[in-house]
Amino acid sequence: MLILPVVVSIIASYALVPALQPILGQKQEKNYAGHQVPTGLGLTFVFSAVLGWMAFPDVMQGQWPAVVVVLGFGLLGLIDDLLGDRMQRGFRGHLSAFVQGRLTTGALKAFGGAVLALLVARLTRAGVGFAVIQALLMVLMANFINLLDLRPGRAGKVVVCLSLPLVLIGSKTHWLLVLIGAVIGYLPWDLREKAMMGDTGANALGAALGFAMAASLPVWLQIAVLLALAFLNLASERVSFSRIIAQNRVLRWLDELGRTGGE
Repeated sequence: MLILPVVVSIIASYALVPALQPILGQKQEKNYAGHQVPTGLGLTFVFSAVLGWMAFPDVMQGQWPAVVVVLGFGLLGLIDDLLGDRMQRGFRGHLSAFVQGRLTTGALKAFGGAVLALLVARLTRAGVGFAVIQALLMVLMANFINLLDLRPGRAGKVVVCLSLPLVLIGSKTHWLLVLIGAVIGYLPWDLREKAMMGDTGANALGAALGFAMAASLPVWLQIAVLLALAFLNLASERVSFSRIIAQNRVLRWLDELGRTGGE
């Protein structure tokens, strides 16, 4: 029952990248190697996952707020991809700009994501305390995946690896398989430096992962994950995750797996 929607999302995502590149290709960003690469192509797996969920509604098992999360966080990321100037980075940069009276697209993404996450958490009928925990899981996970999206394929691989254990927990997370399929369909383009998922993709993936954790993990484990995410987000202001990965043989091998580089 799950195989068909996953296959559909893989095919749709792979095919949508060249279809959307002429539209989104005008907005390019310099990657780690100095190559100009079209960004915001995470929109392909956002669309593909939603297509799979709509076409095969049984896979959702009542977890329809996940669609709101993926679309909403994806849209906020797309605004940042298309209109952001990249002059301010990180919580500190966006907060500093806000204090000076300038609302950056990054700040809009953060504030808008927080409001959306709280609304979605309340939609699941969680109490106020639980809603705050679940909202923070979505927001901090979205930012964490964004922080990882500095090398081809890295963010997508991490999301797939973190999602698979959640899928095994129970039916409430089976919808993640469709999103995983969409990411897998997109990844060959990312690994070849032909596309960047941008904030559009990283924001949507992180929030979806946070939502899945909120729906499937016991509260004590949600809090543990939340504390770990808070630490990692704060540490990113001072520590380079890329440097840590490069210094570890296993992590470096996994990070470079499938990467071929651009032409």
